Amino acid sequence: MGMTAIVRRSQASSDTGAAAVEFALLLPLFVMLVFGTISAGFTFNRWIETTQAARETARFGATLPVDNPDLDTWLATLVDVAADSAGISDRSAANRGSYLICVRFVKETGSGPATQGRTEGTLDGQPAGNNCNNSSIADTNRVEVLIRQQSAFEWIFGGSTLTVSGSNTSRYEPAPSTG
Repeated sequence: MGMTAIVRRSQASSDTGAAAVEFALLLPLFVMLVFGTISAGFTFNRWIETTQAARETARFGATLPVDNPDLDTWLATLVDVAADSAGISDRSAANRGSYLICVRFVKETGSGPATQGRTEGTLDGQPAGNNCNNSSIADTNRVEVLIRQQSAFEWIFGGSTLTVSGSNTSRYEPAPSTG
């Protein structure tokens, strides 16, 4: 009877060693998958935030009354709303290469659309100019908003930067003034 107890003990010890080796081999892979999943979740959240900010800004601009002499102030207000909604807190000159905000007001006239826009920031050195969106809304007054920003995507052994983008177009229908 003493011999079977000794045999069982040695088998248990070798199983414990094998489990430790398997754990040591699989732990780095598991950690990479967990951190990659968490980082992807943060990037996805940033994309949703950017898309929602563009939608929110376009809707706000669609109801905000604008006067022709004051169109620059109206566009600047929308750029501020877009930056706040997208979580772009550092709008200094040093950070302008990490985001792009483009707001455009398109007013249909008898001879075609008259547009005026405002762009802030450059992303990868490429400013958008006044062409924010390719709008599907035609022959009507509209507000177009485009927001692009960089989002860090980190891995265990390095990382990269992804560009997330959101855009929206809304018909310009200001609320009637009361007075």
